Amino acid sequence: MTTLSFLTPPAKPRTRDVGNADSGRLRFPVLGGLTVHESIVYDELVSERPNAFVEAAKVADAMAVAEKITRVEAFTVIEKAVGGQELEDDAQSLRLRYASAINSVIHIFSTSNQYTKEAAVTALIRCRQDQSEWSVEDTRTLHCRLLNDIYTLYQDEVDAEAVPSASISEEELGKPQLDSGPQVKRTGRKSPTACSITSPASTTEAVSAAN
Repeated sequence: MTTLSFLTPPAKPRTRDVGNADSGRLRFPVLGGLTVHESIVYDELVSERPNAFVEAAKVADAMAVAEKITRVEAFTVIEKAVGGQELEDDAQSLRLRYASAINSVIHIFSTSNQYTKEAAVTALIRCRQDQSEWSVEDTRTLHCRLLNDIYTLYQDEVDAEAVPSASISEEELGKPQLDSGPQVKRTGRKSPTACSITSPASTTEAVSAAN
């Protein structure tokens, strides 16, 4: 593998043991952030799952055409069904006629957080346990304690990316630093569900704009 001539070499990986006697224990390196490969694996896994908002929009389109109503009206029925809100008689009739399609949207939305958690754990196992063929289905066979511990490590690594890097002193570099202009400071937390499904309840305005 080609190496880089670092001014300061990367820190040696620390390790963290996860799990317990019941779940089995694994040892993971702690890198202070995700690698590019880990981020790519995670994004690819999440992209394989249907998006609840997109699926809701498809159902709304079909309802709008068949029932001769606007997409906003159709989407509102789905939105309220997802949120468990009470529907008026006409809307409830639509809800029942399209029960199967709407229930599919509800299932995708309600399980999205769990899936993104499984995708994150799968990405870490693939990359840090040298298990390139490990799948989300494999992750679902893990003990809950082990799953949760690995996911906590994933979240900690994501949080670590938001910590500003310490400045390198002139002594460390062995020469004066050139002025590189204003520095952009990373702030905020990159959520492990950044690619997760958008709630239909938060996107009615987007549907309205599309009409």
